[in-house]
Amino acid sequence: MNKKEIPPNYPEQIKRNEQLFYTLLRQVRPDLLVLADLIDNNKINVYIVFKLLRQMLNIAQGSRWGRVIVNISDNKVTYIEGIDADKVNEGIFTNT
Repeated sequence: MNKKEIPPNYPEQIKRNEQLFYTLLRQVRPDLLVLADLIDNNKINVYIVFKLLRQMLNIAQGSRWGRVIVNISDNKVTYIEGIDADKVNEGIFTNT
Protein backbone atom coordinates (compact mmCIF):
# COMPACT_ATOMS: atom_id res chain seq x y z
CA MET A 1 0.00 0.00 0.00
CA ASN A 2 1.48 3.33 -1.05
CA LYS A 3 1.45 6.14 1.43
CA LYS A 4 -0.29 9.19 0.03
CA GLU A 5 1.90 12.21 -0.37
CA ILE A 6 0.99 15.23 1.72
CA PRO A 7 0.43 18.33 -0.41
CA PRO A 8 2.93 21.13 0.24
CA ASN A 9 0.19 23.56 1.33
CA TYR A 10 -1.41 21.07 3.73
CA PRO A 11 -0.78 23.13 6.92
CA GLU A 12 -2.39 26.17 5.27
CA GLN A 13 -5.38 24.06 4.22
CA ILE A 14 -5.83 22.83 7.77
CA LYS A 15 -5.64 26.38 9.12
CA ARG A 16 -8.18 27.65 6.56
CA ASN A 17 -10.56 24.78 7.28
CA GLU A 18 -10.29 25.40 11.01
CA GLN A 19 -11.01 29.12 10.55
CA LEU A 20 -14.01 28.29 8.35
CA PHE A 21 -15.28 25.81 10.93
CA TYR A 22 -15.07 28.36 13.75
CA THR A 23 -16.72 31.03 11.58
CA LEU A 24 -19.63 28.69 10.85
CA LEU A 25 -19.84 27.63 14.49
CA ARG A 26 -19.92 31.28 15.59
CA GLN A 27 -22.90 31.89 13.29
CA VAL A 28 -24.81 28.67 13.89
CA ARG A 29 -24.05 27.75 17.53
CA PRO A 30 -22.18 30.48 19.41
CA ASP A 31 -22.68 28.55 22.65
CA LEU A 32 -20.72 25.62 21.25
CA LEU A 33 -18.04 28.00 20.02
CA VAL A 34 -17.51 29.19 23.60
CA LEU A 35 -17.31 25.58 24.80
CA ALA A 36 -14.92 24.57 21.99
CA ASP A 37 -12.75 27.61 22.70
CA LEU A 38 -12.63 26.77 26.41
CA ILE A 39 -11.70 23.16 25.69
CA ASP A 40 -9.06 24.06 23.09
CA ASN A 41 -7.41 26.92 24.99
CA ASN A 42 -7.15 24.90 28.20
CA LYS A 43 -6.34 21.57 26.51
CA ILE A 44 -9.18 19.87 28.36
CA ASN A 45 -9.68 16.17 27.72
CA VAL A 46 -13.04 15.95 25.93
CA TYR A 47 -13.50 12.38 27.17
CA ILE A 48 -13.81 13.79 30.70
CA VAL A 49 -16.41 16.32 29.54
CA PHE A 50 -18.44 13.52 27.90
CA LYS A 51 -18.36 11.43 31.08
CA LEU A 52 -19.43 14.42 33.17
CA LEU A 53 -22.33 15.17 30.82
CA ARG A 54 -23.39 11.51 30.86
CA GLN A 55 -23.71 11.55 34.65
CA MET A 56 -25.67 14.82 34.52
CA LEU A 57 -28.05 13.34 31.94
CA ASN A 58 -28.51 10.18 34.02
CA ILE A 59 -29.68 12.31 36.93
CA ALA A 60 -31.85 14.50 34.69
CA GLN A 61 -33.56 11.42 33.23
CA GLY A 62 -34.01 9.86 36.66
CA SER A 63 -35.35 11.68 39.68
CA ARG A 64 -33.97 15.02 38.47
CA TRP A 65 -32.25 15.47 41.82
CA GLY A 66 -28.73 14.47 42.70
CA ARG A 67 -25.11 15.39 42.39
CA VAL A 68 -22.10 14.65 40.27
CA ILE A 69 -18.83 14.06 42.06
CA VAL A 70 -15.53 14.35 40.21
CA ASN A 71 -12.54 12.89 42.03
CA ILE A 72 -9.23 14.38 40.89
CA SER A 73 -5.87 13.11 42.05
CA ASP A 74 -2.57 14.55 40.80
CA ASN A 75 -4.31 16.30 37.86
CA LYS A 76 -6.01 13.08 36.77
CA VAL A 77 -9.71 12.41 37.01
CA THR A 78 -9.93 9.07 38.77
CA TYR A 79 -13.71 8.77 38.66
CA ILE A 80 -16.90 10.67 37.94
CA GLU A 81 -19.88 9.56 39.96
CA GLY A 82 -23.47 10.59 39.43
CA ILE A 83 -25.70 10.14 42.45
CA ASP A 84 -29.40 10.14 41.70
CA ALA A 85 -31.38 11.27 44.73
CA ASP A 86 -35.00 11.66 45.74
CA LYS A 87 -36.13 14.98 47.13
CA VAL A 88 -38.23 14.10 50.15
CA ASN A 89 -38.47 17.07 52.55
CA GLU A 90 -40.53 15.06 55.06
CA GLY A 91 -40.19 14.67 58.80
CA ILE A 92 -38.78 11.45 60.16
CA PHE A 93 -41.74 10.88 62.45
CA THR A 94 -45.41 10.75 61.50
CA ASN A 95 -47.89 12.88 63.39
CA THR A 96 -49.50 10.22 65.59
